[in-house]
Amino acid sequence: MKKNKLVKVIGVIAILAIIMTWIFHTGSFSGTTFQDMDLKRIGFSDIPVLLYYAIYFSLDKIVYLIFLAGCYGVLNRTTGYQKLVVTLAKKIEDKKKIFIPIISLIIVVLTALLTQTLALLVFVPFLISVLLRSGTTKLQAFATIFGSMIVGMIAPIYGTEGLTFFNQYVGGELVSKVWIKVCVLLIAYFLLNFFIIKSLGNKKVTKKDKKKNEVNETKEEDVFEIVEPKGKTKLFPIIIVGCLFIIVVILGFINWNNFNISWFNEMHEKVLGVTLGKNDFAIFTNILGGANQAFGSFDLLTLAMVFLIAVILIAFMYKVKFSEFIEAFGEGLKKFMKPTGVVALCYFVFAIVYNSAIMPYITSKILVEGSKFSSIKVTLIAMLTNVFHIDLGYTGYSIGSYLTALYPDKIEALTFIYVSVYGLLSFIIPNSILLAFGLSYLDIDYSSWIKYIWKFVLIMLVVLLIVILAIL
Repeated sequence: MKKNKLVKVIGVIAILAIIMTWIFHTGSFSGTTFQDMDLKRIGFSDIPVLLYYAIYFSLDKIVYLIFLAGCYGVLNRTTGYQKLVVTLAKKIEDKKKIFIPIISLIIVVLTALLTQTLALLVFVPFLISVLLRSGTTKLQAFATIFGSMIVGMIAPIYGTEGLTFFNQYVGGELVSKVWIKVCVLLIAYFLLNFFIIKSLGNKKVTKKDKKKNEVNETKEEDVFEIVEPKGKTKLFPIIIVGCLFIIVVILGFINWNNFNISWFNEMHEKVLGVTLGKNDFAIFTNILGGANQAFGSFDLLTLAMVFLIAVILIAFMYKVKFSEFIEAFGEGLKKFMKPTGVVALCYFVFAIVYNSAIMPYITSKILVEGSKFSSIKVTLIAMLTNVFHIDLGYTGYSIGSYLTALYPDKIEALTFIYVSVYGLLSFIIPNSILLAFGLSYLDIDYSSWIKYIWKFVLIMLVVLLIVILAIL
């Protein structure tokens, strides 16, 4: 562990947020009118309340991560999964400059389209294991997987639940300035992969070196260490289940209503409407449960259950005993304890500014009623807001009505600024969910990541400013 530096930095931001509650008033907006509720200082007795809110807001993520951890613990015991990781790692170890951009592109596109970014975490341990075993460093693997997810957040087209809620409160359209978003995505994608490929270098590692370092490096770097299976193992079963699972995830997390496709909702209603017997027993409704969702409406908890079912099938196919299944599930849970705790800590920061809503007051002082629209001012307040608001939807809820009333003819510009800044800051703000989880999961020092990525962030900031000033 890196002496919990990430936790310390998040703690500093939490303390800063608490101090700000002693300086800035809380309140809310009604049109362009700020309703001042005076100071709402955070004291020692408020800490337990904030912890409660932190757990409450992050509870679905925690449950989701618990399922992922346990399921990957089981997968690690199956010979099919072991062979799949080893086989893919061998295929890309000498072709990383080709495969890394391909993996990155797929992740960027999915992030820009799926309704929930965190849904992609279900593939992260697998991809990380493949990349680390192929010889990439933890920083390179992190940049490829988590960096690509964050790139997709800079200019999402249909993606992220935060954007959907932000647009609802601001009054913007989900799909607007698509060509600008696509251009920004492409620039960010190529720039990120340029830095990743550049960091790979041209040094060739001999087979002798790989054998010498394989055991130590894998154990040190990969949380879910893969042991190459002995004997013959068929890949066909896990490939079939894996492909079906990927299809279900994509179908489940693309909002088909955005494409005027209602077939999935209609089919879902028909399936649930199937009854048996004289008492019209709704068989599928009872088997699936009341929380089942149609394709396009999946949430993280639905995904957790689908993943568990897929893993149970794989475990059955590769003859994993029930006792071994339970034991492996428990071992997986232990490996996600710290990353899951860090996610809850990020929500502790959010709970502070939720309990004492100081950002509306600060926004009203920077974006003054009656003032002309200033891209620079809006960008600055968007940066400050997104340091503490890890939920883009809540940003829209707390200040969206004010922004709409203040600049009714600049809705598209406002949306682009807040969303793109939210995405870009996720590369460096330690209480960003993806950043915090990924750094903790891979045990990467926060300062090492900043040194690795700061040039990319600076260049992308310039790109966004050019787009904001010249086009919007």
